[in-house]
Amino acid sequence: MEHNGLLKYFHDLGNSQMLDWDRVATIIGDQDGADLSQSWSQAAGLWMVKLADEQEEAVDVFETKNLVVMSPTVGENRDRLAKNLEKALEAVIGYLGSAAESVRYGKMGVLIFANPHCYNNYIAGFYPEGSVVPMSGGMCITEGYVHVALYEDEWGDLLSVFSHEASHAYVSHLTLPAWMDEAIAMRMETLVAGREEYQLDRELFERHQALWNWENLERFKSGESWSIAGDLFELSYQLAEILWKKIETNLDAQAFEIQELIKTASWQDAGEKALQEIFGVGLDDLFRSFLGEL
Repeated sequence: MEHNGLLKYFHDLGNSQMLDWDRVATIIGDQDGADLSQSWSQAAGLWMVKLADEQEEAVDVFETKNLVVMSPTVGENRDRLAKNLEKALEAVIGYLGSAAESVRYGKMGVLIFANPHCYNNYIAGFYPEGSVVPMSGGMCITEGYVHVALYEDEWGDLLSVFSHEASHAYVSHLTLPAWMDEAIAMRMETLVAGREEYQLDRELFERHQALWNWENLERFKSGESWSIAGDLFELSYQLAEILWKKIETNLDAQAFEIQELIKTASWQDAGEKALQEIFGVGLDDLFRSFLGEL
C-alpha cells in the first residue's frame, strides 16, 4: 500500500488531522493475515507521523511488536517505555484471555502526549463542539482506528493509565455494561501497575450507604451514574471496583469463569443474566453483600 495514496484522505478533527478510516478500509480491502495487519499498521504509522508534526513539543513515532506509539520519550528511556508497554499489554490480554479481541486490524495505536494541554487539544475532537471536555488522564477512542491517548506526568502513573485504557480497547467489541467495563479496567491498574485499591474506611462506607438507594443503583446499572457529576460519578467507580473484587474473591471465581462473564455480559441487563448463569447470583445480591438490606 502506497502511503502517498492516503494523504488526500486526511480531514480536520477538532485541532488535529485524522484519516478517513472507512476509506482506508476500502483501499486496504480483503487482504489476508500478515499483509492485512501490516497495511493497517502502516496507515496508523502515517497518521501518527502527521499528528506528531502538529505537536507543540517534539515527539517520535515508533513500533513495538503489538503497538504503534507516538511519544516524547527518546533514547534509552524510549526502549524502556516500549518494553514496559508491551509487558503491560501482555498482562491485560492474559487476564482477559478468550474475551480479548482476537482479530485486530493492525497494531494498537498509543498516543502519549507531552503534557495535558496537548492531550486535551486532541481528545476535544471526540466531543461535541463547544462542550466541556472532562478532566482525565487517558482515553480509549473506538471511533475508526481503535487507539488510546494519554500524557506524560510527574506522578509516573503512565503504565497504570495505559493498562486501564488498553483494557477498554481490548473489550470494545463486546457488549459490556459500563460498570463492568470500568471495573475490569481498574482491575488492570492494580494487576499490571500495582495501583492501590480503594481503602474502604468507615467514613467512605457511610457515604456509599447514604448514596445507594434503589433509584441510584438503577442509574449505576444503566451506566447513567458515570455522567452525573459529584458523588454518583466518584462512588460509581468505587462501587464497580468493590463488586468486581467480590466476584473474584467472595465467589471464588476461576479465570475461565471471569473470561466467560466478560464475553457474555450485556449492558441491556447490566450483566444480570451472565452473573446468574455463571455464578448463580444476581447484581442485587452483590449490592446487598456490600451495602446490606436497602
